[in-house]
Amino acid sequence: MFAIGAWCTTCGKKHELGRVYRCEACEGPLDIRYDYAAIPRSAFDPARGNRAQGIWVHRELLPVSPAHIVTLGEGQTPLLRCDRFGSQVGLAALWVKDETRQPTGSFKDRPLCVAVSKARELGADTVVTASSGNAAAAMSAYASRAGLRAVVIVPADAPPGKLLQMVAVGARVVRITGTVSDSIVLAQAAAKEYGWYNVTTTFENPYSVEGDKTVAYEIAAELDWRCPTWIVVPTGAGPLPVGIFKGFVEMQHAGLVSALPRIVAAQAAGCAPIARAFKAGDDLVTPWANPKTVASGIQDPLVGYSQDGTLTLHVVRRSQGLAVGTSDEAILKAVRLMAQAEGLYVEPSVGAAIAAVVELREGGSIRKDDEVVIVSTGHGLKQPFASQDELAALPKIEPTLEALKALDLGR
Repeated sequence: MFAIGAWCTTCGKKHELGRVYRCEACEGPLDIRYDYAAIPRSAFDPARGNRAQGIWVHRELLPVSPAHIVTLGEGQTPLLRCDRFGSQVGLAALWVKDETRQPTGSFKDRPLCVAVSKARELGADTVVTASSGNAAAAMSAYASRAGLRAVVIVPADAPPGKLLQMVAVGARVVRITGTVSDSIVLAQAAAKEYGWYNVTTTFENPYSVEGDKTVAYEIAAELDWRCPTWIVVPTGAGPLPVGIFKGFVEMQHAGLVSALPRIVAAQAAGCAPIARAFKAGDDLVTPWANPKTVASGIQDPLVGYSQDGTLTLHVVRRSQGLAVGTSDEAILKAVRLMAQAEGLYVEPSVGAAIAAVVELREGGSIRKDDEVVIVSTGHGLKQPFASQDELAALPKIEPTLEALKALDLGR
């Protein structure tokens, strides 16, 4: 293992690797660092191994001893060129990094396989996470794979599709009356009280963010080590956009890419603390009161850990990127447009990124010739957006050609 320590992103204090969460001096998020001089450039290349290795083909760049790796074959998802949708929004080169192909249907398999692997390395017998749904589903699956006990704390309105995944693999699921921020505070308290290992994927568990950066390695390799102009990411607290940018910074230092992408942190207007701070020109992100959005996967008000949003804000600005919040109406329209144009069925959280691309292209921030990558973070089956009224309106006929002709479907 080439990881050498965890540094505070706020005050710079170094921490030894082990059961660390936040900075012991200032509670800031931690960043895992490596002995990069000892890591071969080939470690960044997904093609050096085989698909079964998933993200662990980059094992030198991940903070887990190989003997303790827990995997379900996560990673190496396709980068799909979307010319039909691209032409609709006026883009010459639009790509979707399709994380819906992950074992549990979302990008959270990347950070959770790293965090659960680390839990096993550290000798934990129980892992706990707070989540709006996707992270909990992923953690439950990887804990089952590792033979660890899983405790999940989620808001009571977590989507049923995600809850079913957790229950199916044997996790102990606890729903609370409150927001995802409330569940995070409870998970922190439970980890301290019972000695459970906390794998919550805000920036609470620094090892988990390292899984997120593997998205960057795969995008760069698929583009023949070319850096796209923009990478647009559905964003709650922000470990995914932060991790992706870190991955590109690492590759730039290794001489594999010559530029860095501009990051768009795409939030829902009903819960957009990072976008609000960006628009106001503020240096600090503050919590969001009364969050409400159809995009439950990014509905994170950051109450009690707003420094996580501040880190994401700083990374967005460092990348010369943007942070935007889009309405639920625009989000739901965007997911339908993408599904109808490209056949990609995504959950509403991804709609925030799609809608952000539409709005930024219309406003001129994204230019026609810019190369844009949307990160599709979760499958539509996780949180179906079609209404029951739509389903009830579907025709039901006798199985005859005459009955079919009566519908006048035409061509």
